[in-house]
Amino acid sequence: MNRFNIVVLGVSDMKKSFDFYTGLGFHCPEGFNEGLTRFSTPGGLAIEIIKPDFITRDFQRKVHPTKEGFGGAILVCALKSEAEVDETIALARSLGAEILQEPKMMDWGGYNAFFFDPDGHYLELVYYPPFKFDEKDMLVL
Repeated sequence: MNRFNIVVLGVSDMKKSFDFYTGLGFHCPEGFNEGLTRFSTPGGLAIEIIKPDFITRDFQRKVHPTKEGFGGAILVCALKSEAEVDETIALARSLGAEILQEPKMMDWGGYNAFFFDPDGHYLELVYYPPFKFDEKDMLVL
């Protein structure tokens, strides 16, 4: 796990945030979605905006003991297989990460896991079959 492919930002008003980021020039190939909207960047990094209560349901609203509530951002590493998710969560565990959600198939079609880094930042590992990667393992949107 030596890269982040997606930055997820929790927002209070999806439409307002959509208008803001498209106004800044971010490209949104899939268009606006009230639940989750994804923007692409030239370097292969995706920015997603999402309502915080939508994402925290995936790990039963667990919060870090030194933080109050969900901080509104998740660092996401998109991986190329379920096996990579399993291997990487095992590595994170071996490094002392607190596992929030063991790898599992999600109702939206992805296979993911969540954990805290040492400072309590949320990290997600995700395999999502529609995601494609270039020769440098960068996400292609």
